[in-house]
Amino acid sequence: MEDVIMKVKGEDYRRSVFWRVAREIEDSILLGVFRDYDYMATTKDLCKEYGVSDKTVSRAIWFLKERGLLVKELGVGIKVVDNAIEKVREIRKMEAEGLVDELMYECNVIFGKDMYVELYRMIGKYIDKVHEAAAQEKIEKDGMIKMGV
Repeated sequence: MEDVIMKVKGEDYRRSVFWRVAREIEDSILLGVFRDYDYMATTKDLCKEYGVSDKTVSRAIWFLKERGLLVKELGVGIKVVDNAIEKVREIRKMEAEGLVDELMYECNVIFGKDMYVELYRMIGKYIDKVHEAAAQEKIEKDGMIKMGV
């Protein structure tokens, strides 16, 4: 499964259309739209929903089966596996660790021995943005509560 996490046939798949579809299905699992043991829509319906070809949907479904998130039941359909949310979280954690490794490598190449200083600066900027977004979300949520929405 680890090969399927970051590479498909040796190429980085993160820019491909099938990956975007697979990622959106994973997001739907995380959000509870698709729950454990739910059956997926037909390929035709998924094509319409995501605006892609049947080949793209088939590749996304294959990809998610390889990741252990979906199973095909002959004559019935494609089903979300048990504990799917935890499996998606674990996969995303491993992907994030891989991205951190890539970032560390790039920082080392670009900044050399000062890599850690630059990396901490970049991470600090990101954390500031996350905090700002969380604060804004809280302000908006509090405003909606006061308005009775």
